[in-house]
Amino acid sequence: MSELKNTKYSIRFASSIDEVAKLEKAMEDLKQLWEIEDRALFQLNIVLEELLSSTIINGFEERKDGFIEMSLDYQSPEIKIEMMNNAMLFNPIEIENIPSDSNYLRQSLGDLGMVLTVQIAKDLKYAFRDENNYLSFRINA
Repeated sequence: MSELKNTKYSIRFASSIDEVAKLEKAMEDLKQLWEIEDRALFQLNIVLEELLSSTIINGFEERKDGFIEMSLDYQSPEIKIEMMNNAMLFNPIEIENIPSDSNYLRQSLGDLGMVLTVQIAKDLKYAFRDENNYLSFRINA
């Protein structure tokens, strides 16, 4: 693996579900930039897509002027992620937002995504301050 020139990557999304498509391009960029394994990239994509779509759908409701910012920092052997948005008070990792039934066959796709998110992401921390939601976590790369 060659020496990394840039370990940081940031992306901003509008509060529209159509913005989730931007994540695919970001994953392509990260694969080239960081030269990380496909498995780690796949897990990162699952977590980011779940948190992004959940925030857009549940945190913004019909509001179209919102934003979500993601900052990623690759420090082998892990990726540190910080998310910030101006949605209403919404913690996507609250216990009532995560299904307690671990039988994946009975989960809806959305529920399964959140179950996988809390299994893959480490040190999930949420805060609401200055009218913004903040979520930080790390993923093994």
